[in-house]
Amino acid sequence: MSILAGKEHDQMQIRFAALLSFVVVVGAAIFIPARVGTMGWRPPDDTLRHTAKAISGKAWDDILVIRDNVTTDSHAGWHAILGFLHHKMGIRKFGLVAFSIALCFFSIAIIPIFFLRRPEAWPLTISLLTCFSPHWVLRLFLGRPYLLTMTVFVAVCLSWESFAERNKPWKAMLLLTAAIAVTTWIQPASYLYGLPIVCFAIARQWRAVARIAVCVVLGSILGLLMTGHAAETIQRTFYVVLRSPTQTMLSRMLVTELQPMRGSALHVFTIGAVLLLWRAVRGRWHKWVVDNPVFYIAIAGFVLGYYVGRFWLDWGLLAALVWIVREIDEILDEYLTFNSWRRFGLSAAIAGSFFLIVTSDVHSRWTFDIPRYPLVYEEASDASKEWFPDSGGILYADDMGIFYRTFYNNPHAPWRYVLGFEPELMRPDDLSTYRNIQWTRRAKGSFQPWISKMRPQDILAITTSGKPRIDGLEWRHMTRGVWFGRVPPDSATDSMEIRGESAKALPGG
Repeated sequence: MSILAGKEHDQMQIRFAALLSFVVVVGAAIFIPARVGTMGWRPPDDTLRHTAKAISGKAWDDILVIRDNVTTDSHAGWHAILGFLHHKMGIRKFGLVAFSIALCFFSIAIIPIFFLRRPEAWPLTISLLTCFSPHWVLRLFLGRPYLLTMTVFVAVCLSWESFAERNKPWKAMLLLTAAIAVTTWIQPASYLYGLPIVCFAIARQWRAVARIAVCVVLGSILGLLMTGHAAETIQRTFYVVLRSPTQTMLSRMLVTELQPMRGSALHVFTIGAVLLLWRAVRGRWHKWVVDNPVFYIAIAGFVLGYYVGRFWLDWGLLAALVWIVREIDEILDEYLTFNSWRRFGLSAAIAGSFFLIVTSDVHSRWTFDIPRYPLVYEEASDASKEWFPDSGGILYADDMGIFYRTFYNNPHAPWRYVLGFEPELMRPDDLSTYRNIQWTRRAKGSFQPWISKMRPQDILAITTSGKPRIDGLEWRHMTRGVWFGRVPPDSATDSMEIRGESAKALPGG
């Protein structure tokens, strides 16, 4: 009887040690966004406009001066979720931003550990990369819904062997189809699975190719149907994706994610080389270590990243992390017994290091935008309010950052923006003017097409450290690095009189 009791006690200790290892790893991941938030971190771009869009309740053509053929919301599901939290649950702007950051970080930081024998291997891998490249981890805290798609991709890379088995993995296929449907509804980007599928074919994993392709197609169709405007969503998505990289000769004129990748991937390959050497020393080498789809995705993403950076940042780099974590997972499983309290000690050390490494404000990565000087109409002085666009007015700008900040701080404002989150959505004449402004590096003559059609209720915002030397407008310094220009009152009166005479000359004027 005592022997049986002793065995039950040992088994309880085994389960308890494993449970504690899991808890400390997940706990560190849970507390990291809270710590980063207390330092004042706020994403500078898309999370702000998603939040403002959900709060405003407006369609994009009521927010932006956009092309006539743009009639759909490219993030219908995400805005529906944020809108529900705001309008039904009463969560305000800051809460929506915090929710976006936390959900997206939790998905990429926690879900992958369920596919590993040793969950501590995943935070260890992220910590290693963050030590070599401190600002890389910022991408995990941007609060963009693309991180949900990336989480699904990581899960596929961690479990791809199940899709290659002789027996049909119905459960895995159903889960993958559902996950792709939800992420497509949130953000239609399932076309990006084309690269992984090609790499699976290069690795000759034909069963996996067929099964994953079926899941992607079915999931994409279901997700698009959930948006309520499938055809329009497809048309808009491919219009922006295919046109953006080719419609200009200068890569600096593209949005950041479509520019060639910056920096070096040497640190990733260094970690990989060390792991390969260690495997060879241990006598565990076999060709499948590198002859597999995950390794090929990493290499393909790296090479294609020199054309479009997101091939590396969103696919190649994550595939490299998956390859590294699987090596580390095997090493931990080989050298550290599952039922040892030493494992819990190591897990606690990894979790603590994970927390400290990620939350460290090295190079002011979490506080570089503090203090902030937001453009808030309701909080502005009476003198400053006169310099915001009036009802029905238009805010012209030379930088998308002005749109993100101004729209976030004024979601119900009665004006529209010429330049929003994607230049390809602009009307042809406005896009031509904007590209010329970029091409000439803000030469004062490049703004003339906008100035010539500005009305008294319109404003031109320019990012510059000093007063713009642009004729035809009067200027006011509104916030750090941002100047607002408007038509002088006398010129505005003359312009209105001219427009009035012109209107009388028109039929019905």
